Amino acid sequence: MDATTDTDLLDENQDNGLAQQEEAFRSAAQWFYWVAALSIVNSIIVMAGGEWGFIFGLAATTFFDALAVVILDEFQANAVVVWGFALTANLLITGGVALLGWLALRRHQWAYVLGLAFYLGDALLMLLVGDLLALAFHGWVLLGLFTGWSALRKLRAAEPVPVPGMVPMQPS
Repeated sequence: MDATTDTDLLDENQDNGLAQQEEAFRSAAQWFYWVAALSIVNSIIVMAGGEWGFIFGLAATTFFDALAVVILDEFQANAVVVWGFALTANLLITGGVALLGWLALRRHQWAYVLGLAFYLGDALLMLLVGDLLALAFHGWVLLGLFTGWSALRKLRAAEPVPVPGMVPMQPS
């Protein structure tokens, strides 16, 4: 006969729910890394003369890539300087996005919020450009980031609240 109590089942269900929330929050934070990496790949493709790219990239980095192409076409400027500027701007942007992912994985809720705000602004740029496929992907990522932020909020709410002046007991 199984001696499982209702309390044991409740604890097990709660542990499973927390594990699912943990997975959701970690999985969503990975989007920051994917978006940053594929944006850099897109920039490299443009620098190499390619005329295609991933829909997963940022409109902000695409702007600097397009600006570099226009400057080179219209003004016959020094390619090393122009691409150096564009690559520096893109690395700052994507580095910031990757940093938000790193901070989100360390349970900083504000990193999710700032990332959501930035990516929403980037989606609005995609809307202005009229790239509906990239806009749809931005919507998918925004949903994933929101889900991750929501999961992190639930995890943080389930954490024990420390009482000032109390020392936690160590199991013996």
